[in-house]
Amino acid sequence: MSEFPLKLDAQRCLQCGVCIDACGYGALTMNEYPEIDPEACRLCGSCAEACPAGALVLSAVERERDTQAQGIWVLAESRPDGTSDPVTAELLGEARRLAETAGESVSALLVGPSEAGDRCRELFEQGADRVYLAPCADAEVPEENRWATVVAAVAARYRPSILLIGATRFGRGVAARVAASLGTGLTADCTRLSIDPQSGNLLQQRPAFGGNLLATIVTPDHRPQMASVRPGVMKAIAPRSGFVGEITLCEVPAAGPSAVEIVASRLNETRGSSIADARIVVGGGRGMQCAANMALLQELADVLGGSVAGSRAAVEAGWIGFENQVGQTGRSIAPDLYIACGISGQIQHTAGLTGAGTIVAINNDPAAPIFSVADYGIVGDVTDVLPRLIAALRA
Repeated sequence: MSEFPLKLDAQRCLQCGVCIDACGYGALTMNEYPEIDPEACRLCGSCAEACPAGALVLSAVERERDTQAQGIWVLAESRPDGTSDPVTAELLGEARRLAETAGESVSALLVGPSEAGDRCRELFEQGADRVYLAPCADAEVPEENRWATVVAAVAARYRPSILLIGATRFGRGVAARVAASLGTGLTADCTRLSIDPQSGNLLQQRPAFGGNLLATIVTPDHRPQMASVRPGVMKAIAPRSGFVGEITLCEVPAAGPSAVEIVASRLNETRGSSIADARIVVGGGRGMQCAANMALLQELADVLGGSVAGSRAAVEAGWIGFENQVGQTGRSIAPDLYIACGISGQIQHTAGLTGAGTIVAINNDPAAPIFSVADYGIVGDVTDVLPRLIAALRA
C-alpha cells in the first residue's frame, strides 16, 4: 500500500466525508478515516481535488489505459410519453458497425422498471447483444441528476470501453454529469464515429470553430470513451426479429436527496410530426422576409405530408420555435426530402443535414452556399416560387 500513488494524511483529515461523495467508483469508504480500495481506485484525483484540508495526496503517476474495460454501450433513452426515443435505435445501429471493427460486443443500458421485458426485447432487435437493466423507481419522470448517478454507478461496476448517449436535451445533461463523475472525457454532438485500427481508440468527429472544420477527438487513456450523438445523424439497422440476448439486472445506489424536484411534465403539442421523425421537411430562413410568409412553408408541408423547420435566423426572428431549428445549434435531421427556402446554407445550418437524402434549394442568390450541397436548385424569390410550386403539386 505504501507504493500506491494516492495517500491519506490522517493528521490533516477532517473526517468530513467530502472525498467519499466525490469518488465515482466507490473506491473510498469511511470508517474512522477514509480508506482507499486500490482495486477500485482509478487514480482520477477527484477525491484529492475535493478534499478541503488537502489530506488526500495523489502523487504523479503515468496513467495506463484500463485494459479491463470492454464492450460498446448505448444508453437507452425514452420519451416523456414512455415510448423509445429513435436515437437509441440509431446509436445501437452505429454501435454494431463499430463493433465489427473493434471486435466488441454491443450492450444497452436501460434505466427503468425491473419488469421492462418489452423494452429489452426491442433493444435486442435494434442491435444489443446484452441489456444492463438498472431498476429505477422514478424512471418514468426522468431527472438528469438521478439518471447520471445510476448510469455512472453501473458503468463504474461493469467498465465499458465505449459509452454512447443521444445528444437530446435530456441526454446532454446526463452525459456531462456521467463523464464528470467517472473522470473521463466526453465529445459532444458527434457527427461521425470510427475505430482507429492501430490503437483501437474511438475516433470522435464533430464540427469545431463555428462549424468551419471537423475535429477528430480521441480519449487515449481514460475509460469509458464517451460521446454524445445528435438524433438523426446515425442510421438504425434492420430489426433483428426474434433475437434474444442476455439481461443483467444491476444494483443501483439508493436515491438520495436531489437538488431538483420534478413538479410536472407535459408534452408540447405540435402541428404535424416532429422534424426529427419526418420524412419530408420544408425549412425556411431569413429569405422568407417576414413571419406571415412562413405560412407558405406550412402550406407546402401540408401538401407533401411533411413538417416545417427553420434556420437559426428564422428562430431568432421569432418566426418559428426553437424546437424546429435545424443546424449546429439546433437539430440534426435525416429526412428523405429537405426543401430549403430562403436559406443561405452556411455550414452552421448544413451541419444539421448530414443525414438528409435529397435536398432542394430555393434562393434568389445564385451564389448562395446552399446550392453547393443541394441536389436541385431553383433561383428565384420564395414568395413567387412557393405559390406556383404548391399549385403545381395540388394539380
